[in-house]
Amino acid sequence: MHEDDVIDVLGIAASEPRRGTLNSGTFNIAGDGVLLLSQCSRRLGRPTVPVLLPAVTWVGSALRTIGMTDFSPEQIRLLTHGRVVSTVQMRETLGFRPEFTTAETFAEFARSRGPGLLPPETVGRAVDRLAELPLPGGAGPRERGAGAVQTTHGAR
Repeated sequence: MHEDDVIDVLGIAASEPRRGTLNSGTFNIAGDGVLLLSQCSRRLGRPTVPVLLPAVTWVGSALRTIGMTDFSPEQIRLLTHGRVVSTVQMRETLGFRPEFTTAETFAEFARSRGPGLLPPETVGRAVDRLAELPLPGGAGPRERGAGAVQTTHGAR
């Protein structure tokens, strides 16, 4: 959640409720939208390695043992399966509507960190070059059909 939205929602929760709202209780507070861990990694220019689900626990334990990470088994499960929350009560009962979406907040975070290991523009150009390679059996890019390949060139 964006820091400006955090300040706003804390102000709402700490003040007298507005007409038609209630500011007591437990509320999920989040911006609109969902980002997968893989999307976050790409937006940060970080490489990812797919790991089969049964191996995730083993890989997590191995990385923890050699000191490469300090993720607990609970955190590994969170990263594996993700979390999405309902913000209906935040909007309807508390009366709060975030100014920033999840994607906008993450984009600001990514900008603050600087370029990653693999800048998205570089990845996009590589995808474009790969799309131009002929397929086995002699089929070139034109035989694949227009629009068959989507690229991320220039996207963040």
